[in-house]
Amino acid sequence: MSFKTIWTAKALGDLKAEHSWADVSLDGRDLTLKGIAPSPEAAAEALKIG
Repeated sequence: MSFKTIWTAKALGDLKAEHSWADVSLDGRDLTLKGIAPSPEAAAEALKIG
C-alpha cells in the first residue's frame, strides 16, 4: 500500500464520520479538502481535522 493511499484513507476516515460532504485529494505534500459544506461553520470544523 502506498503512502498516498494510506494518508488519503486516514484523512477520509477522519472526515466522513461527521462531514459526509467532504472529500480529499493528496498530491505530494498537499492535502486538498473538497466539497460543498452545508455551512461556513461545517467547513471550518472540517479544516481542523488532521
